[in-house]
Amino acid sequence: MLSMSKMPVSGALFDIDKLMSVSKEIIAESTIELCEQQILEWAEKYEPDLFEFANSHKDQFKNSIGLWKMSGKKVRKDVAKWSELMHMFDYLYKPQEKFEQTVAYEVDDKYSKEQMKEVIDIYKKICFRFTAVV
Repeated sequence: MLSMSKMPVSGALFDIDKLMSVSKEIIAESTIELCEQQILEWAEKYEPDLFEFANSHKDQFKNSIGLWKMSGKKVRKDVAKWSELMHMFDYLYKPQEKFEQTVAYEVDDKYSKEQMKEVIDIYKKICFRFTAVV
C-alpha cells in the first residue's frame, strides 16, 4: 500500500496532479476483476450504496466496470480514485428513484424526465446488457 506519511509535502516530490495521473494509469492497466475486487473492498468501508449495488447486482456491476474502463478496444483513463465512481457514473449505480432525486445534468428543456429515463434505460440495455435498477 502506498503511504504518504514519509513523503515531504513541499517541492517537486509531491504533486497531487501527478499522483492522480499515476492512479489513472494504474486503474487503466488493472483487469476488470482486480478493479471489481478493489472497488468492493473500498466501497464496503466508504460507499455503502455502491457496495450494496455491487453485491445485489454482481453481473451488472462487473459489466459496468467495462463500460467506464473501455471505449471499444481503447482503455479509458477517466477514473483516478474509487470515490469518483458514484459522481461520474451515478446513473449506473443508483436506484432510479434516488437517481431522479439527484440528477443534475443539463438537458434541453424539450425533453421530459420520462424521455430522459427512457434514453438512459435504452442506453444501459444496449451498451451494458442490463436494465435500470428500479
